[in-house]
Amino acid sequence: MRQDQYILKNIYNPPINITSKKAKNIYDLDLYENIKINEKGDPESDGLISFFNPAHIYCLLCNYL
Repeated sequence: MRQDQYILKNIYNPPINITSKKAKNIYDLDLYENIKINEKGDPESDGLISFFNPAHIYCLLCNYL
C-alpha cells in the first residue's frame, strides 16, 4: 500500500519534464528583471517571471514539489 501511494501520486500529479534544450539548465535562463514604479505607484516588472504577477505566483505554487 505504501508503494502504491507514489504510483497514484504520479498519475494525478505527473512530474514536470522540460523538453526545451535551452531550459534544461536553470543557469541558462534569463531571470533578470527591471522593476519600475508606474504613475499610480504600483510596481511593474519586465522579467520572465515576476513576483508582482499573480498568475506567475499561481503557476509557481501549483508546480512546487
